[in-house]
Amino acid sequence: MEFVYLLLALIWSILCLILFFKIWGMTNDVREIKDHLLHSQALEQKIASPTPQEVTLSKDRNIKKGDVVINLRNGREIKVDEINEDGSFICYIDQTYTGVFQPNEIATKDEYSKLKK
Repeated sequence: MEFVYLLLALIWSILCLILFFKIWGMTNDVREIKDHLLHSQALEQKIASPTPQEVTLSKDRNIKKGDVVINLRNGREIKVDEINEDGSFICYIDQTYTGVFQPNEIATKDEYSKLKK
């Protein structure tokens, strides 16, 4: 009977040790996820509030109807469907209305790649 208790205690100890190292490994994963989220937040804040230089760059570009541009608020690609007289853009994603965007709220793919750097 003592042998059974010894065997159960040995198995229990091994399982506890395995669990300890699994939890230790998960803390590293959580750290990587936290760093990734913080980096993403910083990037969103940088894109959401462009500097005056970036806004002036965006005014001189030539965006036409049918061009695919990037929404600076969320980084999603949208397609320009119409250009209003005031210079704002009516955009869609997969034939679904997305909204009306001002010139400083969208960027071409080249401009967006420069902003991310």
